[in-house]
Amino acid sequence: MSSTTQSMDYKRKGVEDICKIKKDFAYSNNQDGKLTKSLIRKIFDMINDSQNLSSIIPDLAYLAARNKGLSNDTELGRFIISLLNLIRQQPRDNVVKYVEGAVMAVYIIEEAQSNDLDPFKFLDCG
Repeated sequence: MSSTTQSMDYKRKGVEDICKIKKDFAYSNNQDGKLTKSLIRKIFDMINDSQNLSSIIPDLAYLAARNKGLSNDTELGRFIISLLNLIRQQPRDNVVKYVEGAVMAVYIIEEAQSNDLDPFKFLDCG
């Protein structure tokens, strides 16, 4: 790889974006638009099952709207907005890797928090 070409690790970017989102909303008691394991898994399945990601943009927006998360003021909304931008700018493989990282991060964060552990230490984004 030439020194002028930068290769981004999209799985790592997915982890880091989830860490930032979860930290930004850490003290919010509002459950509307919360990015949960079941929602991130639905998003992953939609992305993974689609060969033409731009065709599922309305489906992703609908999922967010249906879960009160079509706003930058919610975890789900912030993630969906980032994901839609990525879909418009990156090839499918990068988007899939990004969502894989996001899924891992959400699962680790929820499990660690349920055990009173600092999830960000496990994700190295603390």
